[in-house]
Amino acid sequence: MSKIATALGDIPTRTHAEAMEDIMLWWKAGRAVFLWGPPGIGKSTLCRDAATHMGISQVCEVDTPQLQPYDYALAVPDHATERVKLYKSGFLPETGPAVVIFEELNRAKHYQQIPALQIILDHRIGPLRLPKDCYYIASGNRETDDPGVLPVGAALLNRFAHIEIRADAEAWVRNFAQAFGIHESIIAFNVAYPQYHLERVPDSQRPFATPRSWQFLSDAIAQLPVTANGRETRMGELAHQVVGPTAAASYAAYLRTLATIDPNAVLRGGKIPNLSHLERSTLYGVTVSIALRAQAMGEELLSHAENFYSFFSALPGDFKTTFLYFFVQYGSGNSTQKYLIYRRLKLSLSADKQAQLNKAIDVG
Repeated sequence: MSKIATALGDIPTRTHAEAMEDIMLWWKAGRAVFLWGPPGIGKSTLCRDAATHMGISQVCEVDTPQLQPYDYALAVPDHATERVKLYKSGFLPETGPAVVIFEELNRAKHYQQIPALQIILDHRIGPLRLPKDCYYIASGNRETDDPGVLPVGAALLNRFAHIEIRADAEAWVRNFAQAFGIHESIIAFNVAYPQYHLERVPDSQRPFATPRSWQFLSDAIAQLPVTANGRETRMGELAHQVVGPTAAASYAAYLRTLATIDPNAVLRGGKIPNLSHLERSTLYGVTVSIALRAQAMGEELLSHAENFYSFFSALPGDFKTTFLYFFVQYGSGNSTQKYLIYRRLKLSLSADKQAQLNKAIDVG
């Protein structure tokens, strides 16, 4: 890969929210963007989200390595004029506003890159011009992620604004996981053990943890019967198949802990566990899991206010703030509605218990 691409490690990485802001700024400035990042981190989703935030519904995703030059425009002989005419293939936008995403540009061969780069840089393919209000973005893995990527010339790279995104487990939960129905055990595990949110691409041919593979696991878990015997064991087995052995082993251990601390038993049954034997990261995950389950109960939680408070009281001091934060503010949904439920729940408690909740909120 060119020295410019190799030097990306010297550029400060951006979270998804920061990168989205930068992408929109460059688009408004009339410039194309090259988005870099490891596989499975959500580059395509980020591009689509940026389009949505710009109010653009027309998004064209181009799988660059799969296309040949004639896929963009077809040369058709005109026997009457003895000339060749170019006809648009139809998949590129003919009216704007629109966003065109060139996926995996640096995985395409040189002859496949040429038409894509002409569109990105000159907004045309041969004599056929694209709408002026088209915005362009290319994506690719870094050389450190995949030795199979191909070089893009330095002169062309110099025509892009380059943004490298990084994994952020908490931002993933806040902006994506709950909104897309990711299983609560996966949400809590990723927040408690962020080192397993995105693993370095392994040298061997085996699965590894990425935000995308955690979503795959969640989709599979959703197909398991809720009351099935050995459900947690099956969840751990499925994890090995998509997030790899290291992350799966830690996730399976976390599931075994959750099996002894059932959020339903805590919140609906008032069975408050002994938390003193849990190591800190596991306790963090359990705290998040029960806070999210309490969120999901909505109005029903009001009839279990004492159980809510009993679990809150059993937590060490700094975890009390974490519990209330994840219950009231974190994830998808209307924070105002969640706070109103919390306020009604609190008012059903005695004055000293209300004071304890207030103190935790003040500390947070």
